[in-house]
Amino acid sequence: MGQDKLKASPEDRERIQEWLNEKWVSPKACPICTNPNWVIAEHLIAPPVSSGGGLSIGGPTYPFVMVTCTNCAHTHLFNAAAILRTSKSQKPEGGGDG
Repeated sequence: MGQDKLKASPEDRERIQEWLNEKWVSPKACPICTNPNWVIAEHLIAPPVSSGGGLSIGGPTYPFVMVTCTNCAHTHLFNAAAILRTSKSQKPEGGGDG
């Protein structure tokens, strides 16, 4: 049940894909196996924050998007809050009559 809180909505996944298409301009070949195909995970991840040498369970977390190579599972992490905040601010709200 807790995992559903971190499931990216279809709209968020679309915004993440658009952001990746815009920002990931270098060759997209996996650095491990050279496969060019990647998949965005359905769920965001939020690893626990290390605090004073230990983990702070129930403390602050930072959401990440996992982008995984379809061949060898090598994974890149991208800051989900920054991506979604940036993509929201770039889209005009409403139709606007200009």
